[in-house]
Amino acid sequence: MLTGHVDGIDRTGIDGWAADSADLNAVVEVTIFINGHAYAHLACNEFRDDLRRTGNHGAGKHGFRYAFPVRLLEDIEYRVSVVFRATGETLPHGFKLLPVAKAHRDVKPLLVTAPARSGTTAFMGLLANSPNICVAKVHPYEVRMLTYYWTAYRTLAAMGDREHSTDPDKLLENPHFVGSNPFSSKEYQSAFDDPRMFHEMFSGVLPDTLAVAFRKIISSYYEKLAEDQKKTEVSYFAEKRLNLAPGVRRFGQALFGSIKDIVLIRDPRDILASRLFYFGVNPDAAIEEISIDCNDLLQAKRDSDPSALFVSYEGMVTDPQVVAKQVADFLGVELSVAGYDAEAAGRFQEHATSGSPRASIGRWRRDLSNEQKAHCNGVWREFLTAFSYSDDAPPPRQISVLNA
Repeated sequence: MLTGHVDGIDRTGIDGWAADSADLNAVVEVTIFINGHAYAHLACNEFRDDLRRTGNHGAGKHGFRYAFPVRLLEDIEYRVSVVFRATGETLPHGFKLLPVAKAHRDVKPLLVTAPARSGTTAFMGLLANSPNICVAKVHPYEVRMLTYYWTAYRTLAAMGDREHSTDPDKLLENPHFVGSNPFSSKEYQSAFDDPRMFHEMFSGVLPDTLAVAFRKIISSYYEKLAEDQKKTEVSYFAEKRLNLAPGVRRFGQALFGSIKDIVLIRDPRDILASRLFYFGVNPDAAIEEISIDCNDLLQAKRDSDPSALFVSYEGMVTDPQVVAKQVADFLGVELSVAGYDAEAAGRFQEHATSGSPRASIGRWRRDLSNEQKAHCNGVWREFLTAFSYSDDAPPPRQISVLNA
């Protein structure tokens, strides 16, 4: 009969004992679960004099002590349990809830999403005006902590293979490149006698630990940044996301529980004119890329995600106060345009492709050839109609799906 007791569970580790009263020479194994995931398996074979002195536990070699490799974080809630590995039954006193022990700001990600040349830099400058939004003020606002750690996460948590893994024989030769973990490949599975342990390690423990660590790093970065900016009531940190690929968004949701999107919509014909001038790209290639963006934005509109706000680039230029109110209402923050116009005008000149922000609206009429205009009006007809862009009417100042 299996018997035992967990003497203590805290953020540093777990200790207790387990034995089989029918065979006191057998070594009983237990499993530690954290938030529903198998975290570690232990052999209960450490000597404990208190067990020996009872006279009921043989030589007393039934103890266990597990120290967490990294102390469990104070700002995360953990459900910790210890069960007999053979039966799955929880040991006496083998469950403990470790609640959040350290108060922290509940800062959530705010992603600003748009195709290139859609005004994301100007919009980030507007968000930086809010006392409740933290923005890394390095023009043109390209700090992307969430995207960086999403890239690191999907690399480090990926199963190893010969093509994409770091070469274990060259770990020190190229310290600036890290591929997926070579030791998570099937080639190294034989390191474990029990293949389940291999899969639990690299499918559970590893990604969970990375997620907690990366969340802490990202949160700490923006907490320090907010402190440096003298912002004491920050609710969001804002970063650019230059396309609608779901990976970064899902990563943010997994780490922070919720996320907000602000999607900038601009006349794709003006985007084309700007890209042709700024990047000097092939017009056909640019049209093809913008078509992909248009399809993604149309799908986002169809999805009617209540956590996404659609904002008109044209409205941001012509009516920044209206846009600021839309954003403030959507996020529940304070947002002022005081001083924004002058700053935006100065920033605009740094990488502008037209004389002024207002001159960038409708520039396609003078910059594109008649053939290009006709082609764009055809291939982007659905987008232009859905977002109320037409050939003869003024561009929209508001988008009809502000908060679907």
